[in-house]
Amino acid sequence: MDAVTTAHSRYVTSNTGRFVEFGLEAGQRFDLTSGDDEAGFIVASVPNDYTVELTTHMLTTDTNIGWIYRRGWGLRDLNCMLESGPTFDEGPGASPHYPTGYQEVLRFIAHDPFWYGTEQQEDYAMPLGLEALIFGGGGAWFDAAGEWLFADGYVTESHTIVYWGSAPAKPIIEIVGPASNTLIHNETTDTQLLLAASISEGTTITINTLELTVEDGDGTSWMNDLEGDLVTFAIEPSPQAPDRENVITISFANAKYAVSEATLTWKNRYSGI
Repeated sequence: MDAVTTAHSRYVTSNTGRFVEFGLEAGQRFDLTSGDDEAGFIVASVPNDYTVELTTHMLTTDTNIGWIYRRGWGLRDLNCMLESGPTFDEGPGASPHYPTGYQEVLRFIAHDPFWYGTEQQEDYAMPLGLEALIFGGGGAWFDAAGEWLFADGYVTESHTIVYWGSAPAKPIIEIVGPASNTLIHNETTDTQLLLAASISEGTTITINTLELTVEDGDGTSWMNDLEGDLVTFAIEPSPQAPDRENVITISFANAKYAVSEATLTWKNRYSGI
């Protein structure tokens, strides 16, 4: 009973949904069991554990709505490397499995011994229109002379990521230019990354906190422009993030309408299954 609907929107959110973790997929049924929009719907997409996109727009804005869906397959990956085998050692005697095959031993090693769920994402983009002049968020400030300065093309957006993994997730942040001085701040844990550089239009910079790389599409490293600690930046589970909620804000300047954006992607990370 915690779903939130927004009038004229196809997105429904729920902090307890666990939609990706429990295998909800596009084309499946999703029911709202209370409120003015009470009905059965078809899922269009599942961006993350707390957001589901339906094929039908909602009629009203409401909170504390009941929901139900059929749990699917919760997929998990374990990243392994083949350490030894196969040796294709068939002899010298006859194989006990002839003629269908023979017995072989394969040995795998997991340098990153965590289980990973399906990829999820959250988008940060410059709005197509501004309804009002808003002071705050870094878009306007006083200079030393006491005059107001306004940042043209400044973007700052926050999302609350509800994280259901049992180990910290190591996100990937893609920044599409034009953008400059991109700040990624997990306000819940007070950790941040700053890409102190200007990204031109048509260039995408990828910050990978798991592989510890900062590269553009050509594979050129931008690591020298990054401030902060790639090793410690993460999306945290409870109790580091109370109620599993990570408030992550991404901001950048010199943005262009409908072009500049940042995308945060992650996979739930589990210490076991």
